[in-house]
This record gives sequence, structure tokens and C-alpha cells, in this order.
Amino acid sequence: MCGPVKLAVTVIGEGDEITFDYTGTSPSVEGPINCPMSATISASLFGLLALMPVDIPKSQGPATAVKVHAKEGSLVNPRVPSAVY
Repeated sequence: MCGPVKLAVTVIGEGDEITFDYTGTSPSVEGPINCPMSATISASLFGLLALMPVDIPKSQGPATAVKVHAKEGSLVNPRVPSAVY
């Protein structure tokens, strides 16, 4: 299927925005381990919400502050018709 892959992420907080930058992540692979952009965004937001204090509502509010940068053709933003999990 595929050899080792690299998942790289830098989290940057500036002002009222948090950016998840996946620059440096491996290109997409043949096997079904690629992550569609929708799942990359969802997983990034989930990670953020899991680290937030419990008294902050888990709603659309925090989601509006999240930006995700992932190169098209990467493991976390594959091109169609790449296999995804």
C-alpha cells in the first residue's frame, strides 16, 4: 500500500483566529488513508474544542475562528479520485 507518511501541523494563534497549517505533510498516497479536507477541518476543530475549558460552549462560535491550510494533493487534502478513509 504505502510506506511511512508524514503528518505535519503548526497551530498559530493570532488575534481572534487560530490557524492549523499542514504545510510539510506528505503527498496523498494510493491506499485509503488519505483524509478529505472536510475531515481535516473537522479533526482540527475537534482537537481545539477538546483543549478548551469546559465552560466554553461547543458550538459554531469557536468554529468561525478556525482556519485550515492544507496543500491540495496532500495526505490531508487529496485530489479526486484519491482513495480516502
